[in-house]
Amino acid sequence: MTLSGRRYGALATPDQRYRVSRLEGRLQSPALVDADQQTTVTARFSPARRGRTVVLQRKVSGGWTEIDRARETTKGRTRLSVRLGTGETARLRAVARPHRGGPAGRTGAALTRAATWRSVHGMGGTHRCGITSTGDAVCAEGPAGRVRSVPGWSQVSGGYNYSCGVTTDEAAWCWGENEYGVFGNGKSNGSSSNPVQVAGAAGWASIEASHIHTCAVKTDHTAWCWGNNRLGQLGNGAVSNTGHPLPIQVGTDADWASVTTGYNFTCGLKLSGDLYCWGEGYGPIPVLRGSGYKSVSAGTTHACAVSLAGAMSCFGSNNYGEAGSSLDEHAWTAVSAGNYRTCGVRAEGSLWCWGHGNLGDGSTERSAIPKQVGPEHLWLEVSAGNRSGDCALRADHTAWCWGQARDGGAHVDLLPARRFIDSAT
Repeated sequence: MTLSGRRYGALATPDQRYRVSRLEGRLQSPALVDADQQTTVTARFSPARRGRTVVLQRKVSGGWTEIDRARETTKGRTRLSVRLGTGETARLRAVARPHRGGPAGRTGAALTRAATWRSVHGMGGTHRCGITSTGDAVCAEGPAGRVRSVPGWSQVSGGYNYSCGVTTDEAAWCWGENEYGVFGNGKSNGSSSNPVQVAGAAGWASIEASHIHTCAVKTDHTAWCWGNNRLGQLGNGAVSNTGHPLPIQVGTDADWASVTTGYNFTCGLKLSGDLYCWGEGYGPIPVLRGSGYKSVSAGTTHACAVSLAGAMSCFGSNNYGEAGSSLDEHAWTAVSAGNYRTCGVRAEGSLWCWGHGNLGDGSTERSAIPKQVGPEHLWLEVSAGNRSGDCALRADHTAWCWGQARDGGAHVDLLPARRFIDSAT
């Protein structure tokens, strides 16, 4: 038996037609199933919502009871199972759980209270995104901490007023405000609370959202950028204060390891360890900054990189001490450049921040000298944000954050708190 149909109007099974509820997206079939084995039921909804939960229910005397559930695929098909005895009949229906922002639509602060995290590298303008240990992308929108949870992601990046991510099937998606074509879907404006797929074939390895441009690396190690190009941040040799809503390849090289996006500039690291930057301060063609690096992170107007030997170096603006002081006295394993501040993890696992205030040391003072965030030596990675504050991941994979105004702006965590969103602990 196949349950198939459209969101509005008639639904078709192999031998009959039924109606679907406009409000709940229900697909109901009174068809008889006669088999003494497990039977596969395929539910198909249009338009598709990849990752949405579809529940198979059976009619019993007291109403409907759930017998199976699964995630909807990109093509809108969901395979579910039912087991019946010989000669037994059943009335079945498939219910697609409503979307609530994002392809999965699962919401609620309770999700993050006991969550462990794979990554917290998703700090945006006023929102935070991270990847849980189970592969869910969780985004908290603004100080209120409204949560969106979406399964099946490998990486996520928060821009100023939009986010992008890569799913486990190597597709790239963006959502939020599509200013200057930052979604990469061929459109130069608009907005969407649901992820919109970046144009082109799959095969994306990583993606970086910024303010008004986006860059990404494919699995073939080519680099691509799209969005605004007013200072050459797309790296295609041209300058234009208009939106480029489709991915543009950065040169012809196929040896890029990663890219990172600042406000009006981009930096990229090659497999060889060579570091290049382009855009504001560099021009529209990638310029070699140095060699022997293993990671780089771009902030609003500055960037920092860690060498293969663990040395830290920062360049660009230094209005608030974000470029740091005495960084070369220690070995570093991770760095994240944010909005006029920087954070990094040292080789022994301690966490330090410098630059603009709210550095996680309990004060609001700016400092060019790194300030330690807590006494622990248990940190794995850190993500410096904008108005969303900063978050870091501990060795036990719990997320700790500080610096974001919450409770209506009445409170700011000056020390790390296990609070990825307001209501989570």
